[in-house]
Amino acid sequence: MADCESSEYLTPMKILIILFHSTRNIGDLAILEATIARLKDNLEAPEFTLLANYPDEPYFDQKGIKVVPSPWAIVGKSNGRSLFHQLTYFLAGIFYALMTCLSLKFSDTLPSFVLGRWRVLFQSYLDAQIVIVSGGNQFYSSGRFGWPFPLNAMSLWLAHVFRKPVYTIPQSIGPLKRSWERWLIKILYRRNRMTFVRDKTTLRLAQDLIIPGVNYAPDFAFMQRTGDAHKARRILENRHVISERKNLGMTIIAPMGLALNRDLVNRYYDILAKIITKSVVELDYDVCIFRQVSGPSPVEDDGQANQLVVSKLEKTVMDRVHIIDGGYPPDIFESLYQHMDLFIASRLHSGIFAMCKNVPTVFIGYMSKTLGVLEALNLDQWCIEFAELDEKALWQLVNSMVNQRVEIQADIAGLMPEVFQQAEAVIPKIISDYNEVTRKNDNGKNS
Repeated sequence: MADCESSEYLTPMKILIILFHSTRNIGDLAILEATIARLKDNLEAPEFTLLANYPDEPYFDQKGIKVVPSPWAIVGKSNGRSLFHQLTYFLAGIFYALMTCLSLKFSDTLPSFVLGRWRVLFQSYLDAQIVIVSGGNQFYSSGRFGWPFPLNAMSLWLAHVFRKPVYTIPQSIGPLKRSWERWLIKILYRRNRMTFVRDKTTLRLAQDLIIPGVNYAPDFAFMQRTGDAHKARRILENRHVISERKNLGMTIIAPMGLALNRDLVNRYYDILAKIITKSVVELDYDVCIFRQVSGPSPVEDDGQANQLVVSKLEKTVMDRVHIIDGGYPPDIFESLYQHMDLFIASRLHSGIFAMCKNVPTVFIGYMSKTLGVLEALNLDQWCIEFAELDEKALWQLVNSMVNQRVEIQADIAGLMPEVFQQAEAVIPKIISDYNEVTRKNDNGKNS
């Protein structure tokens, strides 16, 4: 892979954030908001540009965030164009990037043959002083042949091609099932200035791939700022949730296309329906099912899964089950979860939000990231892997949590301050490293 000549490093004011998927995934949005907030806390008037897979979502205009279509969006993955079309545009983008690097050796401007959205994309990299890799959209094996893995990899590759210092906000990598995927991650991540990972599974992968500069830090969703608790209470009351009753919160994951085995997904839905029924009948809990992810594609929308599980319930328990359909910002979701007595989280960030409010939480890990995150927090005993899920094991975890609820709350409350401090330290470390790079470059130019 070719490299452009290094451009002049300036005060870290212009920041390009890459690998952001969609604002309709509230966990990813919480990470983005926390990243921007912490950068603003630590820098004077930074300017942000965001590469997004779904750049036309209303959130960006509402918040005044400058958005540029990512390679994912440019090649047509976001709007479902044919694989042939996507591959053709992808290869064209690689060619344009390499020719741009060659041209920039002789000129400071983009060559005239780079047009349209590729031109806007490349200019965003050239204008940036720092490239930040968002923590939510991880690299993992999917699809029959590994597509669209290279599309996400292209966003990171371009940062290195244009010789920008790259810093990764705490994220997960994997599982990686193909040797070429492991090779590509190894090549790309070895060139990062600093890589923060949020789980022990990824730490072990990084060690196996011999990737330098990898550090552990908690998921940035732990730094989500608290929302309006009274507004959350009114939302629940409008859904007929009674605060005087015991309430069990739950997130149910969408089918996720080819990322999850169809038979395992169907079994999972059956098991959750039985657990809901038992929670109502045997534990006398109301159950609140939250739609934390509403897209951007149908296979990522938890709403369909929520309705499917509810359709499996007996009519006798239906008045104790409440669907909270979503459409709220991350801080409101966290405040909603604050009103739960227990939580069963299939969405990792729903569990993180709940724990931030000291709510005892059982996790169902549909990817290795969930167990890895909890392992780093010494809470992995409260996680059951998706492939190993069965009704008896999950019910035992729920009952154990009911019986130990007070002790678990105390343990979580004692853990959270350290978690927050570790996450809070990431941005200052990135800025310190970048300033060191700038000083070295300046000294080299002056010598």
